[in-house]
Amino acid sequence: MKKIALVLIGIIMVMSMSSCSFVGYSVAPDTVKIDGVTYRGGFYGDLWIEDMAYEEGTYTVGGVEYRRVINERFDWVQCNLGPRSGGVVLCAEDQWEEARAYYADGDAYEYYCRVGTERAGFKPVLYSIDYVDTRKMNELIDFSESNIYDPFGSNKGKETCRLPMPDYEESPAIVFYKVSKDGNFGSVRGDKLFIIEGKLYLLYQNDYRDEDNPILVAVQVPDELGQYFVDLVGELGEPLVVEP
Repeated sequence: MKKIALVLIGIIMVMSMSSCSFVGYSVAPDTVKIDGVTYRGGFYGDLWIEDMAYEEGTYTVGGVEYRRVINERFDWVQCNLGPRSGGVVLCAEDQWEEARAYYADGDAYEYYCRVGTERAGFKPVLYSIDYVDTRKMNELIDFSESNIYDPFGSNKGKETCRLPMPDYEESPAIVFYKVSKDGNFGSVRGDKLFIIEGKLYLLYQNDYRDEDNPILVAVQVPDELGQYFVDLVGELGEPLVVEP
């Protein structure tokens, strides 16, 4: 009985440690009322906060600290909760639909392609994309977010393939992303893509168990979508900048 109790205690401790390491953050409230105004989150979807300025002073509601965002167009507050750096932004409820519509509009963004991975003697090159099918760009971003390896969640149902590790010069890593023209929000910039034998693949994992034959574990982007971006890479003009 004593042995069983010790085993149970051990299991509880492991689960507690796993919970801390896998969650490690508090979820922001869906709504909050500050100075009589109700603020609501979720208007910018899965985007990340880019660069915001805040007024001095804070408001504490329900044990959570909020700051007002300096913004000429919208009434926003921010709190440092959730899994992403920058926390979460909530919009005044009477402006929420307008803000949601604004950030759902593809014309509200600038689009970029970063080519290459930083290594000895090389810096990634950044290209500005003058024209892109915004629907396809959002489809690619959504596909990438749904199919990357998730160390904290389920990876079931993701169809991966194993390919020889590509040469960095012949098949450099490619990242497509967007940033809102007001500079407030942008898509993730860590989902790496590779063009291999004319097909577009999303990095899932690197397998270096055999040092002489490293493997790229990848998810192939659907043919039509992948071909669009393979062609787009082939049409990139002069680089905007070599990233510092």
